[in-house]
Amino acid sequence: MIIGFGAGVLVPFLNVYLRTRFGLSDVTIGFLFAFQSVFMALATLAGPIVADRLGRIRAVVLVQFLSIPFLVLLGYAPFLSLSAAGFLARASLMNMANPLYTAFAMDSVSTERRPTASALMQMSWQGTRGASALVSGQLQETAGFSAIFPITIGCYLLASSLIYTFFVRGSAETSGEPSGPAA
Repeated sequence: MIIGFGAGVLVPFLNVYLRTRFGLSDVTIGFLFAFQSVFMALATLAGPIVADRLGRIRAVVLVQFLSIPFLVLLGYAPFLSLSAAGFLARASLMNMANPLYTAFAMDSVSTERRPTASALMQMSWQGTRGASALVSGQLQETAGFSAIFPITIGCYLLASSLIYTFFVRGSAETSGEPSGPAA
């Protein structure tokens, strides 16, 4: 829910941000979004490799935390080239985490409860994303994008920290295993 809210406040408006911040044409924005899709597809394919080395949930936490500096770069870099690199890397890393987290969640519930769990995950994602888009529109009219990036950054930090706390550190403490990557 927290990531959905953070994403919804910014991601649907990235084309508007790129146009207003850098004066990009529709063609250039389309080009960036096309490249973003290719990068996200490659990252999704790389996700299982990272998960094999670290474990699914550790990989989720790692790539989500790694996406945050790129989100900062996207929002605050003074040059289009740096902002575009942040745009591509943030999307790739955050979207690499999605199938890994879904697989982790599905393995964490019984077979009979998986359809309900999947539906609840999708509902919470779409619901919070929709609600935050409404909030974002209001904030953009009053403060522009200067208020949007800190909200998204804060949501990503909070959600990633909670996933780490409950599913990485928490599982290591209850199982008696060390919490490092070798666990």
